[in-house]
Amino acid sequence: MLLLPFIAGSTSGMADTSSDSETDSPMSEYYTGNDNPQENAQENPSQDPSQNRSGPVQPPRTPPAQMVQTLDIFGPPIGDSDSTTPTPRAIGFGFSRIQPPVSPMAPPSKRRRGGRFLQEQPGQSSDQGKDHTNNESLGNQERIMKHLYDAIHSSHAELMRKQDDKIDKLTQRIESSSDVLCRVVEALDLRTKGRSLRGNMDFDEGVSSLGLQQESEQRRNSNTAGSRSHEERNISPLGYASRTTGSRSGAVKHRPPQELRDKACGYNLDLKGEAENFAKIYKANPLARPCTVDDFRYWLAGGPKSEWNQAASYIFVEILEQKRFITTPDASMCDALREAFHVRLKSLHKTWLDKLKMEVDADEPYTGRPKTWQRKYTRRRDVVITIPTLNPYLEDFDQLGAGGMSSDEEDPGMSKPSMAYNIREPKWRSEEVKRWLRLLDFVHLESQCSTEGYQFRFSRGAPPRLRVDNNNKTSTARYVRGLPSNFYDAGWLEAMEPGWSKSGTGFVNLVIRPKNSRKLTFPKDLSRALEARKYPSSSVE
Repeated sequence: MLLLPFIAGSTSGMADTSSDSETDSPMSEYYTGNDNPQENAQENPSQDPSQNRSGPVQPPRTPPAQMVQTLDIFGPPIGDSDSTTPTPRAIGFGFSRIQPPVSPMAPPSKRRRGGRFLQEQPGQSSDQGKDHTNNESLGNQERIMKHLYDAIHSSHAELMRKQDDKIDKLTQRIESSSDVLCRVVEALDLRTKGRSLRGNMDFDEGVSSLGLQQESEQRRNSNTAGSRSHEERNISPLGYASRTTGSRSGAVKHRPPQELRDKACGYNLDLKGEAENFAKIYKANPLARPCTVDDFRYWLAGGPKSEWNQAASYIFVEILEQKRFITTPDASMCDALREAFHVRLKSLHKTWLDKLKMEVDADEPYTGRPKTWQRKYTRRRDVVITIPTLNPYLEDFDQLGAGGMSSDEEDPGMSKPSMAYNIREPKWRSEEVKRWLRLLDFVHLESQCSTEGYQFRFSRGAPPRLRVDNNNKTSTARYVRGLPSNFYDAGWLEAMEPGWSKSGTGFVNLVIRPKNSRKLTFPKDLSRALEARKYPSSSVE
């Protein structure tokens, strides 16, 4: 409906060139009557003049069928596409052809050609829209199918790769298993060949021995009953192909050493209680016996002179008589056999003690050894125990242990009779501890001296050796943990952890863990006595 003024203007421009039939048509009259609305208003005075002032006059509405007939008059331009003069398509044909009505719900689409809006046919636009939609849907489906194909192809390739890896691993395992099986088969073949060779050797030995036996039998039989026939003398050698094994008694020929040791330990544990009870019985009745011939037992842990073993020696002589190793002995022979039994038991007891000591030392490698190896520690500890005022320091002294004692090295400048030893102190030990330990050495040395008469001499035993203190801190002894803080050298602690006293988290506070300092004191009367004896800094002990 908005195209009506444009079409009306076009028709007015065409009025001069159109035919008389076109001007006389009702439609042309309608458009010519509407070209000048002011003239129409003058001819019709009944019309309200305010409507002319309010705005343009709205054209009357035309039925859709008549509008289509009117619009169908004009078609696409014929000739030059740039021409602005429309050419009627129905010139010369009149208005006899009537177009079917078009639904107003689906108006035909419009397009612009040469600066003019032209109306397209409804059927052609719908077909083109459907084709475009179908093309787009086909394109989308093609892209989706391509994407699915790529995804399936990639997943299939990944699965194939994993299966190939598994097959490769299985192939490697099968190859390794086949190699192992080949080696086993080769070993079995070698073993079978060895057995066959031994069997052939046995067969040959049997044949050779058989020939010798036949020859000897022939000689014996020729002297007595004459010669035998060849069939009787020729014995088949197949019976000698297998080696004949003698019957075994079932007794164990050799037992492993570990089994014997376990059995001996079991006997010792079981016999300990029985031996203590039997000792009481044997004192009351010397003719009592701890065991029998069928159940002979000796107590290895008790030693050769224990009541159990003394009574078991009589059972030992009875066993020798029953086994007929000896004839009926007299009293002197029985005493000699019992003495030999005790001697053998003594050697077994000594061997058992040595093994037991080795096992105990292996289980507890540091128990008792520092006291045996470091005699300085034991001597100083004896002084601490002997003097009552030094007893409170016994716990700290034991914690210091043999590892906290100084070591010695020979002085190469001294001769052997007057050999001196240079003291090597641990670098982590403080000077206060060293002076306190030296006082203990002086007290021990004073106890080893003899002051009878005017001649100075040492007591029995080897004389003490001269130990020289050169302030040598080259000992590589390991530090002892958990001692009072004044037992350690202050410089060494500071070097291990700077600022350790301010509760840090370094080596000293986490590993060494020194306790609160404890002042080391010594009895004043002993100090005066040692000063009176004028003990030098380089002293003997």
